[in-house]
Parts: sequence; structure tokens; C-alpha cells
Amino acid sequence: MNIKVYVDVTAKFNSDGFLIPVNLTWEDGQVFEIDRVTDIRQAAAMKAGGQGDRYTIWVKGKQSYLFFERSCSLTGNNLGRWFVEDGMNTEITYTTVDTDALDFLKVIYFGAITNPYEAASKRAYLDMNRTIRFNGLPEVKRTELRSTVTALLEREIRLLTLESITSQDDYDDWHFARCVDIRSIYSEAGIEFHFGQSQKWLNMMIKYLYMIGECAFDGIFQYLHVPLDNYIFDVAQKELGITRPKVAWSRWDDYDGQYWPYQKELRSKIHDYPPLRWEFKYWMKEARQHAVE
Repeated sequence: MNIKVYVDVTAKFNSDGFLIPVNLTWEDGQVFEIDRVTDIRQAAAMKAGGQGDRYTIWVKGKQSYLFFERSCSLTGNNLGRWFVEDGMNTEITYTTVDTDALDFLKVIYFGAITNPYEAASKRAYLDMNRTIRFNGLPEVKRTELRSTVTALLEREIRLLTLESITSQDDYDDWHFARCVDIRSIYSEAGIEFHFGQSQKWLNMMIKYLYMIGECAFDGIFQYLHVPLDNYIFDVAQKELGITRPKVAWSRWDDYDGQYWPYQKELRSKIHDYPPLRWEFKYWMKEARQHAVE
């Protein structure tokens, strides 16, 4: 049963007069720093009941809600109390792995990782290259195109910092520009290339860089997009009730009319995780289901 858990919170008033939580102390005494507050609104606590000012907070890369329950008294020093719904996401589950065994698995999947960006890009490319119609283009030219995209993405991903990306809109604009870049590189070589293929390459490269430990994407992880493919379409329909698109993801060529509306709908219905963290969990769930069918 979900219940209210009242917690100690350190908060401050900013220069505009808004009350902003800085950290919270859980029942067992653990103190969790609040990475950022992305939304404040009056809302009901749907799981635990009650209402208050609902703060959308990020703790260790995961989204949760923190509520401020205002005191009924208009006088005195008791302004109200802070609470969360039991089961608030505060941790990513970690495990201990033999580093030699982990490195072995990385090499098996990514090859010799002399340049993590090249390794991540190559693996992401292999995830979608079967959907490209090369029409007899020589292998040397294919390699040249792939290298051009890899160099571009390495340069641009290295610029993804809290200084350059301060909001979801900033990241979304950056993402669109990179998809246009990838598509243009192939189109200028006479190869039909769609936004659906661009997003797969870009999103998977970012995911792989996170997986191999090259990029933590601190402070911007919550903005990252879900790589879209058939497994995601299937599991999003089952888990989130999102209608499966009729057009194959690799043929999508309308970023604003196809790709972006689907990403927005995913984001609106994923509440317990940042979108990419949700993808880690549910893509694997769907893959295991397909493996036994």
C-alpha cells in the first residue's frame, strides 16, 4: 500500500520568492541531494492521497515527486510539512562485477575500445544499417560516410554539458540538428536516409557511451531520448497504452510529425524513470519475451 512518508527537507527561498528544496532525509537517515527541480505545481498525490505543492525533483538521475503540504494556519511558524509517496525512486540498483569479466563482455560486444566514441558509433550503426538501401555503393564509400558521421557525433556529443544544455528544449533542439546532420551526409551522397534511421544511430550511440562508462551525462540524463524500434513500439503499447505506429520506424521521415510526437507521448506517460532509464528496463523485458516466443 502506498502511504505518505513525511521527511525532513532542507529548502531555500530563491530571489523570486519560490521555496526550493535542496535535499531530503529519508526515514533511515540517508540524505539525498536534489539534483534539480523541473516543475512546481499544485497537484494531488495520486498514490498516497492528499494534495499540496508538487515538486518534480531529480535524485541520482531519477525523477520523483516531493510534496509540500501547507499548514491550514495562516499565522505562526509552522508553514507546512514535506512528504513523499512511499516507494519514491532514489536509487539505481548497482551490483559488483569482476572488472576483467566486464571488460571481456565489452570487447565481445563493442570490439577493441581504443576510441569509445568510434566503438559506440559503430555498434549503433550496426543496429540500423540493414535498413539502408545502398544501391551498390562501394564498401569504401560506405566506410567513409560512416566515419564522417562518427567524427561529427563525437565532436557534438563532447559538447553536451550543463553549460550548453540547460533545459529539455535545449537538448531537443540539439537532437534535431544532429539528426538533420546525419540525414544530410547520406542524402548528399545520393543515399536515401530517413529521420527514423538518424534517431536510431544517434540515440543508440548515446546509450552505448553511457553503458561503457565513457559518458555519465550528469545533469542532462533526464533529457535523453528513447531509441525507437520495434521492441519499443511493442512494449510501449503493452505498458503505456501508446498505439503502435503503422509506418516502420526506419521509414519515418517527418521529425516533427512522426518522431517528436511519439517521444513526447512516451515522456508524458513515463513517470518513475527518466525516459532512457525506462528504455533500459523495458527494452530488455520485451527482448526476453521475444526470445521465448
